Amino acid sequence: MPLKLLSWNCDGIAGKMPELSETIKTLGIQVLMLNETRTSAAYKIRLRGFQTEHLRINGVNGGVAVLVRNDVPYNRMHIRTPILKHTEVIAIQFADGTILAAVYNSPQKKITSEELNALFSLGHKVILAGDFNATHANWNCNKNNANGNTLYKFINDNNVMLHTTYGPTHVPHNGTTPNTLCTQLTGLPTCRTMVLLPIR
Repeated sequence: MPLKLLSWNCDGIAGKMPELSETIKTLGIQVLMLNETRTSAAYKIRLRGFQTEHLRINGVNGGVAVLVRNDVPYNRMHIRTPILKHTEVIAIQFADGTILAAVYNSPQKKITSEELNALFSLGHKVILAGDFNATHANWNCNKNNANGNTLYKFINDNNVMLHTTYGPTHVPHNGTTPNTLCTQLTGLPTCRTMVLLPIR
């Protein structure tokens, strides 16, 4: 039976768990990937019926987490590669070999094709979900940035599929133009995705 996955850039998870819990219950989500959790080291992400894997590298900024329902067997992967020292990545592997990784790349950092290659080299069946801070007209952004150009070239050169809303995933608080920053990348031609409206 296929797993139901949800990826969300929560822009800080504190105070949002009740609404998130209700959304997960309503949609029957089994695996949840969070980006920009923005928590202190003392904060624990807890959701009844789920196990949590959480990673913080840049203090209270950034942060990625994967929450897996208790009835879904998995193993956490320990990624040891200097290529990814600035990109926040937490990955898990399911019994069938599928690897799921929550990824966060800060807007101050340029993502490289070497980093993307390293992520897709984790296994034969890889799903990356998160905020690459990569804008490109191909996924309906108002302009291309360096990360978007890198990501677009990588997708075309490596037979990778992009899954996104083709609408804004980021609405700035300062009133500037909304953009699509969150995407999912898969090397699985049979992977089916459904785009949901953002959680408010």
